[in-house]
Amino acid sequence: MGGTGIGEGRLRFDYTILGAMSGPTYEQINGLRSEIEGLGTWVGLRSLSTEPELEAGRVKAVDLRLESPPNIPVARRLNAEFRANWRYGPGTAPDEITISERLQVQTNVKRGVDWDDHLRVHFSIRNLLRLVAWRELKFASHEVTRATDGVRTLDGKRHGDIWLPVLTQRTGMTVGPPTKLRQNDFLFNFTDVGGKGVGRWLQLVTKFERGLSLLIGVLDLDGASLEAHIAQIGIGFEMLGYDLLVEAGISRTQASKRSYAELVAVVTAAVEDVLPFSGAGFPDLLRRTYIGVKHADRARPDVNEGLLAYLQAVQVVRAWVGSRLGVSKGRLQQALRDDARSLRIQELYGELALAGSKKA
Repeated sequence: MGGTGIGEGRLRFDYTILGAMSGPTYEQINGLRSEIEGLGTWVGLRSLSTEPELEAGRVKAVDLRLESPPNIPVARRLNAEFRANWRYGPGTAPDEITISERLQVQTNVKRGVDWDDHLRVHFSIRNLLRLVAWRELKFASHEVTRATDGVRTLDGKRHGDIWLPVLTQRTGMTVGPPTKLRQNDFLFNFTDVGGKGVGRWLQLVTKFERGLSLLIGVLDLDGASLEAHIAQIGIGFEMLGYDLLVEAGISRTQASKRSYAELVAVVTAAVEDVLPFSGAGFPDLLRRTYIGVKHADRARPDVNEGLLAYLQAVQVVRAWVGSRLGVSKGRLQQALRDDARSLRIQELYGELALAGSKKA
C-alpha cells in the first residue's frame, strides 16, 4: 500500500530576523546592535535630562528633554561604538505614557561580514561587563542591518538603512526583565577607562584569550560546586601566567618550566600594590586548593580556605584587567577595598584564624 505522503520535520534557525525580506540576504550583515544588561549604568550615557521647577520648596513642574547624545567610539574593529537612543509613547496601561532609554553596542561596516565577526566584538564587551561586575550579565536584545535590504519606496529607490530585531538562542539572551545594576555594582566604570580602555580590552582578550575565557567563564558555572569553580579558575591562572611570561620575552620552553605557583605569582605581582590583602601567600594558597580539587589522592581543601582562594583569585584578575585598561592606582585601590568580595575575604581571614587557634 502506498504511503500517505505525510511526514514530520524540524527546522532549526540560528537567527530569526523579524521583518526581513529574504533570509539569504542576511547570511552576511553590515551592522549589529546589542543591548547588554548593565551597559547603560556602566557607561552612564543618558538621553533624558530633567529640570524641576520649584514653588514654596515643592516641585511644581518638571521639564523633560529627550535627546540622543553623540555615539562614543570604542574601537576601530568594525567601527565599534556605544550608541544611546530613546523611545516615547503610550504605555501598557490606559492613559500611561512611557519613556525608555537604551544604550547599545554597535558595529557597522560598509561591506557585509559574517555574524561571528560582529559577535566577537559584542561578546567581548559583554564579558568586560561581566568581569567588572562579576555577575552573569546577558544580552537583552539584538538588531541587525543589511545594506541590500534598506528602506525602499515603491519606485525601488533606497532611502537609508533599516534595523530589524533579531531572535536567537546562540547568544544566551536573557528571558524576562533585564538585571538592574547600580554604578557601585561595578569595580570601575567607563569613565575610569574611556573608549581607549575598551579598545585595550578588545586587544587584551585576543592576546590572552585562553586564560581570560576560562576565568570569565567561571560565571557560567551556575549551580556548580566550589571545587568546580576552583578547578576552572586554577587552569585560567596557569594559562594567563604563562602568556604573561611570553609577553615579557621569556621563551615558551622556559615559561613551560615554571611551577604552578610561579605562574600565578606573575599575575599577582602586577597588581600586588593595589590589593586589599597580602598577595604574597596567594600563589601557594591557590596551588594547594587547585591541586586538592584536581587530584583524587590529595586532601580535599577546607571549605573556607577554598572560598578564600577563589575570592582572592577573582579580585586579582579583576585588578589585573583594571590596571591594564588604565584605571588609576588610587581608584583601583579604593574600589577593591570597598568591594563586597574583599570584605568577605577579611571575614574569612578571621574565621580561619579562629579555627586555627581552636585546633592549637
